[in-house]
Formats: sequence, C-alpha cells, structure tokens
Amino acid sequence: GLLALRDDDPRRAEQVLSRVRTNSTLVSEGLYLLGIARARNGSVHRALQTWQRVERFPVAWPGVAEARLARVWGYSESGHHREALTTAERNHAYLERSIERLDRLREKVREHGVARLIRSELQGDRDLVEFLRGSRNHTRSPLIAWVLEYVADGGDPEVAPARLDAGFLGFLAEEREQLVGFRDRNLRQQALVYEQVALRQTDRPVQRGGWE
Repeated sequence: GLLALRDDDPRRAEQVLSRVRTNSTLVSEGLYLLGIARARNGSVHRALQTWQRVERFPVAWPGVAEARLARVWGYSESGHHREALTTAERNHAYLERSIERLDRLREKVREHGVARLIRSELQGDRDLVEFLRGSRNHTRSPLIAWVLEYVADGGDPEVAPARLDAGFLGFLAEEREQLVGFRDRNLRQQALVYEQVALRQTDRPVQRGGWE
C-alpha cells in the first residue's frame, strides 16, 4: 500500500490497505495510509471516517498522531472550519497529555527499571522475553504499548537490565521529540485554519444596514 502511494497510485493503495486486518500489528499505520489513499481518490469524507478509527489505538503506535493531524486537514479541505478548529484543540490537549505521561514514564524507568515495571503489570509468571516478543495488541497500559513498540522497532529485550533501560530511555527520548513535533505542527495547522476563516469573513459582501 505504501509503495502504491509512493508510485502515485492511490486507487491501488486503497485496494491493498483496505485489506489490513484489525488484529494486525500494522492496523494503525495501515488505517492512516488508507485515509491518505481515500483522500487522494477524492473521498475526503471517507478519509475522515478512516482517520477517526485510528484514535482508539495508543499514541505509541505509528500512524496514530499522524491521523489526528490529518483530520484537521480533512475538515479544513472540506470547508468545515469549525470542526477543524475543534479537532485541533482536542489534538493539542491530547498531545500535551501524551508528552506529560511519557515524561512520567521516563522517570519511573529511571527509578525502577523497565523490567520491574513490566513484571508489576503482567498477570501470573509469564516469561518477560516471550511477552515482549508477542503481539502488539497487548496495550493495557502506556508502558506496555511503548515497550512493545520499542521491541517492534528493533529493541532487544534479552540484553542486561542496565542496557535495556538505556535503550528504552533513548527510544522514549526520540519518541518524545516526535510528539513535540506533532504538537507544533498541530498548532501551525490551527493557525492556518484561523487565517482561512478570517479570509472568508473578509471576502464576504458587505450588507447594507439601516444606518446609511
């Protein structure tokens, strides 16, 4: 699907991406890209519906923050500026909360270590490495979502605890920078929508009143 988008073939991309299963580890990014394909095919309304489905997934997953910003564009492109501004405001609050939670998680990892934090959330005596190499659909907490994404990104859960902590903290630092970037892009989108609304009001014909 991504290759089809890069080849400027949105129809083929939509056909491929619409087959992404909801239990797939690629579902969030797949739905985000599916929305792009549908928008390029001229169906912004269907794209907005697709991007809204992504919001139920954790922010740690690829495509989740991107889909939120895409909805602002979609509403603005459709001329629904009030919805675009409302979505941008919600995005800002969401991203601020996500950054704050990520900062608290980083502090907990520094204090307790990631292995101890994970074991405190696992039920029973499951093997830690086996769990981390399992499905990304285990998202009972932000910690689990971020750790599983770290492993999916190439992080090795079998290294010594100190190396695991260092690698995970480095990964979280990079992810924090990305969230800050999404927050700043969302603010720029919001400012652009305000500008579009102001221009529309300026272009309206002057109505004659009883004061002339």
